[in-house]
Amino acid sequence: MKRRGFITLLGGAAVAWPLAARAQQGGRMRRIGFLRAAPPSERELEAFLRGLVDQGWIQGRNFVLVPQWGDGNVAR
Repeated sequence: MKRRGFITLLGGAAVAWPLAARAQQGGRMRRIGFLRAAPPSERELEAFLRGLVDQGWIQGRNFVLVPQWGDGNVAR
């Protein structure tokens, strides 16, 4: 009788564990692009991030910043 109870417990845990793991996943991570012809100054980049924080966005929690620039070439 102990073996049957153990197997039942183990089977129940195997079914419940994936459900609990899925429930703990957060929302999707968004990517926000920061595109410019030349690299931004530290002050401009900080102001951009501060504006996102003011709107409720937290870097690393619900978005990732992807900065790209064309080395001064607008065509890039």
